[in-house]
Amino acid sequence: MRQRSPGKAGSFHRGLPAAFTLVEMLVACAVAMLLLVSLAGIVSQSMDVSRRTNNTLLAYNEAASAIDLLANDLESLAVTRQPFEYLHMTTETVEAASGVSRLLFLSVATQDNTADADMGQLRAISYRLLRQDPISSGGKNPVYGLYRSSVSAAETFQKFAGQTDLSSSFNSVSPSLDDFLAGNIVDFRVRFYPAGGQTPANGGGASIQPVRISGNSTKVNGSDFSGVLAWAEVTMTVLENSGVKLLDAGTIDLETAKQRYGRILTRRIALRLPH
Repeated sequence: MRQRSPGKAGSFHRGLPAAFTLVEMLVACAVAMLLLVSLAGIVSQSMDVSRRTNNTLLAYNEAASAIDLLANDLESLAVTRQPFEYLHMTTETVEAASGVSRLLFLSVATQDNTADADMGQLRAISYRLLRQDPISSGGKNPVYGLYRSSVSAAETFQKFAGQTDLSSSFNSVSPSLDDFLAGNIVDFRVRFYPAGGQTPANGGGASIQPVRISGNSTKVNGSDFSGVLAWAEVTMTVLENSGVKLLDAGTIDLETAKQRYGRILTRRIALRLPH
């Protein structure tokens, strides 16, 4: 039998593809693992940013909806020339939040979650900023949040309508967990402006003075106000979730949280008061 020459055999072996060595395969696996770990980190960070953004947008949307509801309520403020009190606003301190507005007024607004029989009827409506657990009464997870209490038409006529001083009725309104409107709100202020005026009647800046509106008079900080209040400016400060976590952990104080993570929402609302 004819045998292949050594030269031809050498040519045959040199034509085969070279195999990876064990070291090359280990290096390739290590590089692939590093790429996978980096990719997993990027995906995790992207999901975390997306989740935080969605939660923050949810808080902003809740606050915007709360302002829309308050605007509807105030635009339907029921004031006649009778010497009765129709709006009572004062300020209070809610833990670290000082000077926030607390509001009670009589309205015939139609947007509500009450029974159909009460729709469009006179009702007492209260807005208040609180720090408490919005899920469980006396719970261990308190958060700042805005609450809206709407008194039924029957109770309104019994306790609120026709009163010359709403102070006692004002203090009797206690928001329930069902009254929770929006979370992450750490400041709530209502300023009232006279017709044609650019300066609020009840103080600008951080100082807000109490306002009481009756059918025949308006009082600011206990003194008679000569003008007619034409519109109200509602301001809310909403915290991003990251700021809320730092605040709850005690890492930063409220003012620092408002400066770094707060977003201010403002709405001007026309008032229909008798001239």
